[in-house]
Amino acid sequence: MTMAMETAYLKTHMGDCLAQCLCEVAEKRPADPIEYISQWLYKYEQNQRSLREKQADIERMEREKKEYELEKKMQEEMRQEAARIRAIEERKRKEQELLRQQEASTATKLATVMEKSEEPQEKVVSEEIKQSSVEILEESSETAPGSQEGAWGEEQAPSQGDENQDEPLEDESEEQAA
Repeated sequence: MTMAMETAYLKTHMGDCLAQCLCEVAEKRPADPIEYISQWLYKYEQNQRSLREKQADIERMEREKKEYELEKKMQEEMRQEAARIRAIEERKRKEQELLRQQEASTATKLATVMEKSEEPQEKVVSEEIKQSSVEILEESSETAPGSQEGAWGEEQAPSQGDENQDEPLEDESEEQAA
């Protein structure tokens, strides 16, 4: 059985290389064929080890290349994501800045609108004062013909600074509002 086991081992592990070695010995017919076979088998083992290392290197290189491509793809995706995030942040910042500007301009416009709306009221008030002064003068001239004094006891119409002047204005503004 030991011979059968040795034969099986030689066939499975050394069959191809031993067949190649014996073919070469038959072709070259060296002076010491046993020494040639031993050297050939050592060289064959070194060649096989070298081939396995090269194959392992090739596989490792392919694996590293795939990893590199995957890493490169992930980095590109990360750059694109960072660019999208920057774009979103920039858009938000611009929107906030625009809102601040609108709020600032709205506050400015409100103040301007209030000032503009106040000016016409002042003009209306001054026109009402003039009209009431004219009406008072007309009434006073009707009550005392020939007399220029009228209801005020003076020869001139009331000035805009008189306190009595505000009372008829309030009555007229209430009548206009009603």
